[in-house]
Amino acid sequence: MRPVRRGFTLIELVVVLALVVVVMGLVIVRFDLGSPRQQTVREARALANLIGNYRERAKVEDAIYALRLDAEDGRCSVYRLTEKRLDPDRSPAPIYTHALPGPLRFRSIQTGNDSPRLAVLYFDARGIVPPTVVDLVHREGPRVRLRLDPLDTEVALDE
Repeated sequence: MRPVRRGFTLIELVVVLALVVVVMGLVIVRFDLGSPRQQTVREARALANLIGNYRERAKVEDAIYALRLDAEDGRCSVYRLTEKRLDPDRSPAPIYTHALPGPLRFRSIQTGNDSPRLAVLYFDARGIVPPTVVDLVHREGPRVRLRLDPLDTEVALDE
């Protein structure tokens, strides 16, 4: 006659514990990605990468790119130009356009020579841009500020 088995084996306990850890990890990651702060930081980093990529492309290709930031409709568009002038009537179609997700918006865009609601940044082979500050805000409060230095290729993020 076999002895009566009581309890669980060590292998069974380890498997159940591993499954619980995996499920909890997915729940925590899913919850964190949806927070307003994470959304704001994620979009700010994406915008900083966009600026860095086209600034570098302009240097490498010896071309002129324009980044148009529009706070009214929350869009940013990139244009490849032949001269350092973005004319709405005669400009080519944008090569890239991105709209901010619903709860996010540009609060202000400060370049020193444009309106606080609309800015155009030009990237050329020299890589120099005017000092620029872009405030990205979430309707629930979190704010991230992007700072562009005229000579530094990195975009600073103030969270």
